[in-house]
Amino acid sequence: MPKSFGAAWALKRHYESPRPVAMIRYMGVKGQSSDPEGPSYHPDGLPLEPGVVEVITAETAAPGGGHLGVGNPGEIAVYSWPGEPAIPASQTSPVRSMRAVDWLPYQRKTFNTPAFPGYVSGHSTFSRAAAEVIGAVSLVNPHQPSPLGRREGQAFRSEFLLSVSRERRRPIPPSCSDPPVLALLFS
Repeated sequence: MPKSFGAAWALKRHYESPRPVAMIRYMGVKGQSSDPEGPSYHPDGLPLEPGVVEVITAETAAPGGGHLGVGNPGEIAVYSWPGEPAIPASQTSPVRSMRAVDWLPYQRKTFNTPAFPGYVSGHSTFSRAAAEVIGAVSLVNPHQPSPLGRREGQAFRSEFLLSVSRERRRPIPPSCSDPPVLALLFS
């Protein structure tokens, strides 16, 4: 497991890829990159996609336009989730046009985007490493049928579950008191 942590973090630093929130905001400040003759053009801007990424114009910012109250002409608007409402218990927050520089991923305001690269996924790396360890400890090859066959069922409190061990199998009482309890215990 520790080697998977090191490998993931070495790759994160090697690729140094930014998070989407940083890039969408950065590119939104630059402008649009689709039309060199259009307003707010910059080669590092966001590519325009009708209905999703658009330039705010005087016409679209006027009453009846799709960007009324969104931003100023020349700014980039994205059609996205605007964040949590002020009172989540009684309000909703449907998708709408908003300034690209204000874009947030679908997450709570109190959740900070990590200050390290998202690629490669640490969660995926660690999950796969853990699956390999569990497979090795339980003597199960995920690519071949188990010699014990497939077994399904429920275990309830006061029943004993079997641990999986290289040397022996022995009964272990479940640690949770709420039925049903399913557990895989290693010794």
